[in-house]
Amino acid sequence: WVPVVRVAALSLGTYYFLGRPDLPAEPLADRAAETGAGLSLDTAIKTIEARLAADPTDLRGWQVIAPAYMQLGRYADAVTALRHVNALMTPTADSKTDLGEALMMANGGSVAGEPLDLFKQAAALDPSHVRSRYYIAGEETRVGDYADAARDWNALLATAKGDEPWVVTARNGLAFAEAGLNPKPASSPS
Repeated sequence: WVPVVRVAALSLGTYYFLGRPDLPAEPLADRAAETGAGLSLDTAIKTIEARLAADPTDLRGWQVIAPAYMQLGRYADAVTALRHVNALMTPTADSKTDLGEALMMANGGSVAGEPLDLFKQAAALDPSHVRSRYYIAGEETRVGDYADAARDWNALLATAKGDEPWVVTARNGLAFAEAGLNPKPASSPS
């Protein structure tokens, strides 16, 4: 968890220092000295939130703060930020999936409803998009749509090199879906 906070702090701090329109064009070292290099994560977030309140069209600000919100468990705030991201740019498979994940986390892990719709939209934008297809196949397995789940797990596994961290889970999902398609008869007691 600590490395994640460091990455978030670095991203927010970089945005804070590089994205300051009120600072004159000067070397980064001079900017850091002028603004103070000891920026905490909370301070960076509050600063960016204030800037976004003043300029809600700051796409880069929303893109930077959304993952920080996710890492901090501020899922409703991440949803808001990611809705702005998708509204301010042409949505991509990643941006739709990011929003779907934030909604899923805000809903206690449920993929049903809008998150699933977003994952399907992402997969339609990019048929080779792993994250969205992973969630779709997982939800199909969860609800017992084993034929579609087996098809989608197989299609997803066909894109793998074999060493990706999600492959083991995808293989297990496929095995579960195939078992659901071909249940073994219960053995009778002797």
